Amino acid sequence: MAAVTTLILVYASRRTELPDAGSEDRSLLAAARAQWPVILTGIVFVGSAGFLWNGLFNLYGDYLEVAKGIDPETGRLLLSLMFAAGVPAFFLTGMLADRVPNVPLLLAIVVSFALSVVALTLVEGVLAIAGVSLLVGYSIHSLFPAIDTYTLSALPDRHRASAYATFSATMMSIQALGSGTIGLAVSRGFSYTPLFRGLAAGVVVVSAVMVGLYRAELLPSGGAPGETPAASAD
Repeated sequence: MAAVTTLILVYASRRTELPDAGSEDRSLLAAARAQWPVILTGIVFVGSAGFLWNGLFNLYGDYLEVAKGIDPETGRLLLSLMFAAGVPAFFLTGMLADRVPNVPLLLAIVVSFALSVVALTLVEGVLAIAGVSLLVGYSIHSLFPAIDTYTLSALPDRHRASAYATFSATMMSIQALGSGTIGLAVSRGFSYTPLFRGLAAGVVVVSAVMVGLYRAELLPSGGAPGETPAASAD
């Protein structure tokens, strides 16, 4: 499927007149220096929530077995359900991100995700856990189209590709540490529930700081609702 999709993409790109908006974008360092406020804002949003998410989904089956008494097979089904919630999340939140201010939307998504993780640690029973798993999956997958819309609309043509690459590489490096950190803590005797609740609380605290910075107009606002990246490039 990956090979066929690649061939289709090559065929479509050859038949399409693509813009040359990024022709001046030739330096990662120059883009990072010029666009660090946007890059850092994106890293904080995705890095904080992504760290928790990485630890949650990689250790989800073990967490459900240890803390909730759910067998591994059912745990795998619940994990699949959590990821399935991402399909409507990408579609619906992607459309919403084009229509509303991006920073308030990102704040709402990140806080919703943190609260849904806390709710997951509180509920019992397969049906209740399945329902909350849907909320967790929907909220975290909503973050990805929202942050892409924010960063790509806030970055100018001359730096967009390199600055986005810098943002992506950094935030991925941060969130990739989540499962290893939580797994190590569990192996040292800590329990999943306080770990997940503590990390969720940390995400809420980070979000509160971001709210203060946004109200003080210290965060890049991103593009205006309905505005294309090219229109907001400068």
